[in-house]
Amino acid sequence: MTRRSFSLHAIAFLIAAFPVVDMRADPSQIEIFVMKEGNCTVLSEELPCTEVGSRLRELLVPSNRTVVVSGSQHAPYTAVGAALQSLQRAGYIKVQFPNKSSHNDASRDDVESAKQSAEAFKSYSPSSMAEVRKFDELPNGLREILMRGKYGGSGEGEGRCCVFIVGGVSQTSAIVAYELFGLVPTYQASAFVQGKAGWVKVGEWNIGPASTLAELNVLTSRSPDFQ
Repeated sequence: MTRRSFSLHAIAFLIAAFPVVDMRADPSQIEIFVMKEGNCTVLSEELPCTEVGSRLRELLVPSNRTVVVSGSQHAPYTAVGAALQSLQRAGYIKVQFPNKSSHNDASRDDVESAKQSAEAFKSYSPSSMAEVRKFDELPNGLREILMRGKYGGSGEGEGRCCVFIVGGVSQTSAIVAYELFGLVPTYQASAFVQGKAGWVKVGEWNIGPASTLAELNVLTSRSPDFQ
């Protein structure tokens, strides 16, 4: 195994392994918020996510303090990964995810959107899915949604944002797993349901690597990290 492949899998497993907590349970926790622009805020200070660990060290925050990484539902997952790696390098091992964003700047539209997505997710079912190994084999409407999002303009060459790994499709539900490229590449999965107007995304997970639909279903058997 090459050094790069070890790094990718180690970071992916690290992200997937972090527990989910309620931010209200312990006011002494340090929160790092990943913004949709790609930077992080730590104790009301905005800085690159790659520097959050060293900044906590400069502020003499003990390494045994619990650090909760939350973020906007539109935050880049590469930024989330960069923050996690920075914390790990600085020695902060008590890192957790909240069960929902507690940031004060969350808009009312974001809250309503989250409620609608949570309701729509109830229609998602991983049963009876057929495994899909190639991006071109996904349904046309689903491919169009992905191309308008993370796959838009990514192509298959230098500078691409992501690469399809594996997926599953039934008449009513679908799931897609892919690897995101950036400073710290990570793995992500997105769930979709088929509605009257076409495919609608209803959930996202940070996951470890998956090579089959069975593995992907196990990694996404918990509630979505983002809706």
